[in-house]
Amino acid sequence: MFNEIKEVLLFPRTLPNTDQYPNTTLENVRRINSSYGTIAALLKPTRRTDQLEPYSPFMQIEPSMSFQHGLPLLLVKQSTIKAGGIWGDAGPLAPFTPLIWFSETTTVDEFFESVAWKEALQNWAGQVRSGYFIQTNPEFKYTCDD
Repeated sequence: MFNEIKEVLLFPRTLPNTDQYPNTTLENVRRINSSYGTIAALLKPTRRTDQLEPYSPFMQIEPSMSFQHGLPLLLVKQSTIKAGGIWGDAGPLAPFTPLIWFSETTTVDEFFESVAWKEALQNWAGQVRSGYFIQTNPEFKYTCDD
């Protein structure tokens, strides 16, 4: 997925791989101030968490925090994992509508070649770029363009 994001000339950041501060995970998530969008992927884990959960609770928290801040959000969910909340197994929860990867019948490469993925990624990337320009433009402009 990182390679796919880089293909559209965006550069992913993630905790703790690219950014890490000496605080709690939630504080670290909040400190990534220069984030302009979020992609979250709920995939079947290789093992349960230390608290014996089927997946990390941060898979609910981080996308929700991004939504709260108005960031563009792209969710990808593997069909073989069951999860409620923003992931929709208890019924669709707009605006959280995950793109489903049917891993039983589709390889990862086929998923990334699908029209659904390409369309979702391009739409998300466009929103990220728009948000970037909105957030980084100066508050006041001192030139007359008219």
